[in-house]
Amino acid sequence: EKTNEDNTVKEMLLFAGIVTLAAKERYLKIKEIFTVRYSLPEIDFIRDEIGKCFVNGSDHACILLTNMLLERYCKEVLIYKMSGFTFIKDLTSIESDFAPALKKYKNLSLEQTLQECKKEGIINEEELKLFLIYKDRFRDGFFHSDSSKVLKGQTGNFVTGTFSTGEMT
Repeated sequence: EKTNEDNTVKEMLLFAGIVTLAAKERYLKIKEIFTVRYSLPEIDFIRDEIGKCFVNGSDHACILLTNMLLERYCKEVLIYKMSGFTFIKDLTSIESDFAPALKKYKNLSLEQTLQECKKEGIINEEELKLFLIYKDRFRDGFFHSDSSKVLKGQTGNFVTGTFSTGEMT
């Protein structure tokens, strides 16, 4: 029986084979990731899309989707933990079983979600610090188009200019 992973791997190979040698090289760097099952299969589609973007060289899309993956994964774990969910067969009503947890977690910011994950023992202090660095530098920088966060502490020759005259300095 074919699994979603089998189909994704074949699709990625076909995609990588069509694009470029660089895409093939990028695929080889991540191919093992697709053999690992997540504990929450409902987020595998995001992981698959991140992989396709990486193979295609769409780095900004990878960063944005990685934010989506992190936030969604953390919220799903918190919701499942609070609701006591373990097996689908144990659910009586999706709406009533998950309603309190959804109400508590669905509108939290990423930072609040990460803090809740630490409070619930899902992540430790070191992991929280790492995720907050990711959030501040990459997630917020790219997601909110704030180059000062992305380039924080970077030096180099940068070009500036004006749209009205086309002049570059």
